[in-house]
Amino acid sequence: MLHAHACDPQFTDLDRKITARSVAYRYDISVRTLDRWLLKPHMAFPKPVMFTHDIAGRVSSRFWRLADLVAWERAQAVNHE
Repeated sequence: MLHAHACDPQFTDLDRKITARSVAYRYDISVRTLDRWLLKPHMAFPKPVMFTHDIAGRVSSRFWRLADLVAWERAQAVNHE
């Protein structure tokens, strides 16, 4: 289920970068499920485009480009028709 709202700028600004938590919310899944989607090549889920790191150098946050997610959604709609 897609949690998009037409008035929500998070879902309308295609250049916007959104966090893993926001991506999970968008698809009504957990962040762990999002991680599994990334490991399944047949899903062709977009990869994150930006990472932030903590002081120890570990990835602390991942960000996706909204346009990549919208393109993936459109491809899914075409594949399921």
